[in-house]
Amino acid sequence: MSRFLRSRAVAVAFVSALTALGVAVPAASAAPAPAQSLVTVHIIGIDRAGKRVAVQSPVVAGPQGGPVLTGESHGRIAAGTYLFSGVVPTPGASPAAPLLTLVVRLVRVSHSQTISLDARGGHRLKFALNVPGAQDVMDGAEVWTEQASTFLAGTFDDPAGTTYVASSAVTGLCLGYLSRWQDPSGQFYDLAGTVHGRIPAHPSFAFRASTLARVTLSVRSGTMAAPEDVIFSAPGCNTQDIEPAQPPSAQTGFFSPGQWGAELFGVQSSDSISASFRSGHRYSLSLAAAVVGPGGSFAAGSYPVINGSVLSYSPDGLFDYPQSVVFSGNCCARSVIRLTLDGHLVKKETLPPTETSSFAARLRSAAWYQLSITASQLAVGPGEPPAVLSPRVNLTWRFNSSLGGGVVPVTVTSLVPAGLSLANDAPAGGTTRVRITISLAYDPGDAGMVRYPIRSVRLEVSADGGRTWQVVRVTGHGLTRWAQVPDPASGYVTIRTVVTDVRGDTSTQTVYQAYGVAASAG
Repeated sequence: MSRFLRSRAVAVAFVSALTALGVAVPAASAAPAPAQSLVTVHIIGIDRAGKRVAVQSPVVAGPQGGPVLTGESHGRIAAGTYLFSGVVPTPGASPAAPLLTLVVRLVRVSHSQTISLDARGGHRLKFALNVPGAQDVMDGAEVWTEQASTFLAGTFDDPAGTTYVASSAVTGLCLGYLSRWQDPSGQFYDLAGTVHGRIPAHPSFAFRASTLARVTLSVRSGTMAAPEDVIFSAPGCNTQDIEPAQPPSAQTGFFSPGQWGAELFGVQSSDSISASFRSGHRYSLSLAAAVVGPGGSFAAGSYPVINGSVLSYSPDGLFDYPQSVVFSGNCCARSVIRLTLDGHLVKKETLPPTETSSFAARLRSAAWYQLSITASQLAVGPGEPPAVLSPRVNLTWRFNSSLGGGVVPVTVTSLVPAGLSLANDAPAGGTTRVRITISLAYDPGDAGMVRYPIRSVRLEVSADGGRTWQVVRVTGHGLTRWAQVPDPASGYVTIRTVVTDVRGDTSTQTVYQAYGVAASAG
């Protein structure tokens, strides 16, 4: 099993950032609230030996709301009742493996005072697994508030036997735990669970091998520049396990039942997948799988919009993974956008690789326009070249502007080739079955948006980078179609789809070097 490289400080910052996104905002009131007196609080830790120590990542939160102070050992807050929490360290057998105790207290604050988080009442997090010779190698735990989903305290990827939890009478908490075990053959086991309500006095948890799910996770190469880490998210309370990414690779492990997530982080992009594992079942998952392009998680705001006589478009989601539950946006890609009318250029603009880049042009009349976007991936940093696969995509939408305002009724397609290798390569000279999923433009705020049925779907492939094309038969109906793509002897396959609705709106999408072809050994 690969070693865990990401430090606890980085992991804490990651979870704190996620927590910040969910901070509750008080509702506005008709009259301004009366000014509240502020008091000063100091947060200290008492380690397991009774010595005063600094608390790691202290949090002050309202019992029903979001955090008031995060990462600060002192500050000024309004008088009231708060949850004070953090991790209290105690020197262990080695400086690299201190004993870490998660402590949560509910305190009524009426004046300036010092709040102590005492680790002496903590009990070690214990796990058991009935696999001969298997050993607990890494543990972690997190405490959240259930109602407001506020992160209070957590440890991540720490050596087994070093995580402690102080029992608490506070209700409305969620304790998530995660333990990684390894048997003599190197097989790993991820065991996780959740305790709701109060933090238990004796946090001991046992698992049986027969209740676990067998999961093979593949991390493919070619589609992501500079991959860094894979983060496993355990069911309940967001407990996480972080490992360095080493594509192309595949590893098989056993997981406790529940809803797990896996996310691959690169320097400037990410791919994630979520799956529910059932006891005794087998699963196979892939990260960074081809084809990267439009359609993976195309958001409502990624489609062109007409507002009066102005057409606007933001080039987001042009390089997304087909299964991803998050989208990478427009990072590290330069987009050239052209709007034409009857072959005449209305406006051309080159947009830099920023999240706020957008294109806007005034429509001259109610007519058939063509909006073309060509996006090219750029290097993500010094010494980090762009991804080999999907280096360039093109979207060309032909639409009629007579609809008035709203989202333009165009489409994007998501392409998923079957049977590719860990390098996202198909066998030389064979055929690859490709699933084509069509996504219709939508506006969640406009229930009456006009949509037109699909009239035809055409697929073309090129083995020479788009100089020549071959039409491939498409089967199926509705928004899911299939095609058997003939693969060349080596190189790459470029794929173009053309989707036309009954009104004549046409969406042409081209992904260059969509997947590779492994040259035959002979």
